[in-house]
Amino acid sequence: MTYEHLATTISEAGFYTTGDFVSSVICASKVRAGGGYTGNSFWIAKRASGWFLGTWGPHLYRIPEPERIPELCVTWLQRHPDGTAADVDTFIREEFHLVEIDPDDLTDE
Repeated sequence: MTYEHLATTISEAGFYTTGDFVSSVICASKVRAGGGYTGNSFWIAKRASGWFLGTWGPHLYRIPEPERIPELCVTWLQRHPDGTAADVDTFIREEFHLVEIDPDDLTDE
């Protein structure tokens, strides 16, 4: 799993990504007519301890199945294309086995 693979999958599904593609990537459901992103958005980050999904809520989840990250992102953007969700819904948490962790526990180590 790479940020580039994720960005390609998101784009092919009709959604958008931005960010530095080194420390994280931001996924968004829509683009504003004048530029910038809108709709639902969240971030994905890889650290030595694994892959994570963060909301602007802020909620932070460990993603136990990295190979399913593209599917996870597309599914959530399809389910909630309008408005940034503060948290991941129950269906997404259960389907993708997300484990909520304390944001202070996310380190680069």
